[in-house]
Amino acid sequence: MFDAAELLIKDHRKVGKRFDEFSSGDASVVPEVCAELTVQTTIEERVPYAVLPEITGGDRLRKEAERQHEEVKEAVAHIEPRSVGSAEIGSLMRQVIKGVTHHVREEETELLPKMREELGPDRMASPGDKLAEAKRRELSRRGVLVGLTKNELYVLYELAQARASTAAPT
Repeated sequence: MFDAAELLIKDHRKVGKRFDEFSSGDASVVPEVCAELTVQTTIEERVPYAVLPEITGGDRLRKEAERQHEEVKEAVAHIEPRSVGSAEIGSLMRQVIKGVTHHVREEETELLPKMREELGPDRMASPGDKLAEAKRRELSRRGVLVGLTKNELYVLYELAQARASTAAPT
């Protein structure tokens, strides 16, 4: 069982490391950042945000988070067609970094603690498992396995093992 908050925080840290690499002059991480953000916004909206109506103020939190996601998606859509070395990449990436950093701060200090408090560990595990599976499917759909951490590959392995054991004939 996976805790949804822990999985989201792990993804936030991964993207944060890529932001640091970009800020240190490594523009080669831009395509990976765009892919990660696209996958992350997609699965967040599909899985953990679906339980937000169950918590106090959840509808307001969901609307705000989805608005922030739209801003990130628009910026990514402007970045993706450009070459990594283009002049616009720097300002667009700074916009993305600023917006995502703000979003992550809100999510980790307000939304996720509220979810944990009101839903409890058992309820957080259900969207956690679904989140891990949604990420696996979204990455596979995009043909992305490169750039996954050892822990992410392990999570994919555990999910595959769980699926295989439930699908095995009895």
